Amino acid sequence: MKKLLFIAVPNFRDTELFDTKKALGPDFHVQIASNTLSAISGVEGSDVVPNHFIENAIPADFDGIVIIGGGGMHDTLTNDTTTTQQIVAQVKAFSEARKLVSAICIGPIALAKAGVITGKRITGWDDGNNTQKTEIESAGATFTAEPVTVDGNLITANGPSAATAFGEAIKNYFSKEETSNAEEKN
Repeated sequence: MKKLLFIAVPNFRDTELFDTKKALGPDFHVQIASNTLSAISGVEGSDVVPNHFIENAIPADFDGIVIIGGGGMHDTLTNDTTTTQQIVAQVKAFSEARKLVSAICIGPIALAKAGVITGKRITGWDDGNNTQKTEIESAGATFTAEPVTVDGNLITANGPSAATAFGEAIKNYFSKEETSNAEEKN
């Protein structure tokens, strides 16, 4: 069973968390990290209780990280320096360990802030003003504007309508990894 760390903050996008998790299926164990251990609400009214503070989650305990978007993540990455630094530190740790690093909606901005997307193909939310596109390209990546983009151990998605495909891409990533590992052993 694969273990994934989902990072979500209050006012997360419900669809991005729950549809992604549902698409993963029963072979994935998801734990949630946030800037609180109290129940957090999504913009669509769902509540989840985080398992970890962001800074206390141990990357070695997980196979990958998933940054969930939404208005709360946008506000966090724009206005909450402490939580942003904690998210960036986790993204860097997972990337350095060569684990899956994934993000949906505004989440790819955390990857850009962590400096892990240089030379990569990345997608993300299009706010109509090219804000995210500009930030991603300034970090040295190519903005694809695709619903889901996979580039090595990086998987990004552009928003709630891509959540199911995002979860399926994550699931496929691990299926391919297991196939490669089995072939190496033979």
